Amino acid sequence: MSTRPSMVKPLPLSTAIPPPPPGAPPPPSPPPATDANDTSSSDRTSERSPSIEHTDRDHEQAAIAASEPVPSESHSEGWRRVEEVESSIRRGSFSRSDPCVVHIERMSSRLGLVKTNAAATDQPPTADDESPSPRQRELAELLQRSAADHIDTQLQAIFAGVEGESDPKALQSKLQSARFWLLLQEGDRHLLLDRLRERQRYLTHLQEETARCQASSDFLAQENQDLIGQVSRLGEELRQLKGERDRLVGEAYHVKEHLKMTSEESRRQIKTLSEEVKHQRVERDKLHSERSALEAQLVGVKIKLAEAQEKQDNLETLVGYYTKQLERYAPHILAQIQVSIHPRSPVKQGRSSSISGASPSSRDTPIPLPPPLTARPDYGERNIRSSPGRAAVPRLPIGGISEGREYSSGAGAGGGGPGFLTFRGLFGRGTGQDDHRSGGGH
Repeated sequence: MSTRPSMVKPLPLSTAIPPPPPGAPPPPSPPPATDANDTSSSDRTSERSPSIEHTDRDHEQAAIAASEPVPSESHSEGWRRVEEVESSIRRGSFSRSDPCVVHIERMSSRLGLVKTNAAATDQPPTADDESPSPRQRELAELLQRSAADHIDTQLQAIFAGVEGESDPKALQSKLQSARFWLLLQEGDRHLLLDRLRERQRYLTHLQEETARCQASSDFLAQENQDLIGQVSRLGEELRQLKGERDRLVGEAYHVKEHLKMTSEESRRQIKTLSEEVKHQRVERDKLHSERSALEAQLVGVKIKLAEAQEKQDNLETLVGYYTKQLERYAPHILAQIQVSIHPRSPVKQGRSSSISGASPSSRDTPIPLPPPLTARPDYGERNIRSSPGRAAVPRLPIGGISEGREYSSGAGAGGGGPGFLTFRGLFGRGTGQDDHRSGGGH
């Protein structure tokens, strides 16, 4: 069982009751063992014991209430032994061989004068002991005065009427009561010493804990100083970071405004460019349609050009053929034609003279038919003709004689004899002269 320790600092061991001095008289010897039939002494002892027990218990309770000691096993054991001795004395059945009586005699041998021991508690503490507080001094003085008054009162109660007493048994009873009282005081002394030892151990433990706490407090104080410096440095860094944060917030605001303006400008530019792109797409579609129309016209023109060139080639072929035939069979007609077309051309005049000078035997030679246009070796194999200095022009094939041109021999229908060739549509539609030539051969 443990109780809360008192906040009052306990007295040092030097203030306890010291042992009796060497020159003190020895304590009286213990009384001889009495018989159990001796009822007078036991009755007188029993008559004195309740008052002694009552006063001792009051003193013990007052001491406990004043000092609030820490209970221990030695305390309860001492009181148990004292109660056993007291009960044996009351019964009158104790003997010298009883261990309790032996223990009490051993303790009583160390007793001295009670008043001397009580007065010895007034000595000042040594330099090794800690100086008590004023409250502790006041409590110590109060306990010493109460203990001295209690001792005087009990001694007076025990030895009252001793001078006029002549009965040995009564004196022996008084002596036994005094011895028992001294034994009780010795037991109280040892109990108090045990309490003081417990308090001293507890005080030593508290001092060690205080020293450890002081060391820890010093260490924590040093850490606190370091932390205070660190807090000041961190506060300075925090102020710098706050300034940097404010600066960055301002920069972020300006960047945001600039980004907003840039985005608006970009939107306007994108809108303008999109409109321009749409306009250019419209222009491109328009140009594409115009180009398609021009390409279609160009294709038509090229087709017409190819047809015209084809007609030109055909006409040149026919003209060359008939010119050769006229040069051979009718040079005078060819000379007239050339004079009518080119009257001043010396080349043609020479040619006509050479033609007119042809032998008359050539007139009797029959005129061969012209080769058909589709019989030329390069006509049916290619569809594109190229002229020097021009791009490739597609040529549309013309099968046979187109556009009303007809070629027939003189032996054909409506023939004009074996030496004549019927030609219709060479220079357009057939004329009456052509029909006359093709019909009768005149």
